[in-house]
Amino acid sequence: MSFERFRSGPRISVDNDRCELYAICQAEAPELFELGPDGRLRYRRRLAERDYQAAAAAARCCPTQAISPRGLPGDRGIELTGKPEDSAPRRAEPPRQR
Repeated sequence: MSFERFRSGPRISVDNDRCELYAICQAEAPELFELGPDGRLRYRRRLAERDYQAAAAAARCCPTQAISPRGLPGDRGIELTGKPEDSAPRRAEPPRQR
């Protein structure tokens, strides 16, 4: 049995040790995250192309930085910080020479 299908493709992961269940991710991407009545965070790990920006926005807005998107197209050098209202990931700027 090959486990490659579980590792490939764009996905998100949540570090449960860092997550404080503020549910900001649910507000940013309700199609991906849900805080259940039992107090547990449920989320869809595998991402479709239409979910990329919502996943990046949820990761950016998480106050504990517990959300990690992986395997998004062109994610090299993308920085998941910035204004929450801007859902497009920003490219990291190289350090300035002094």
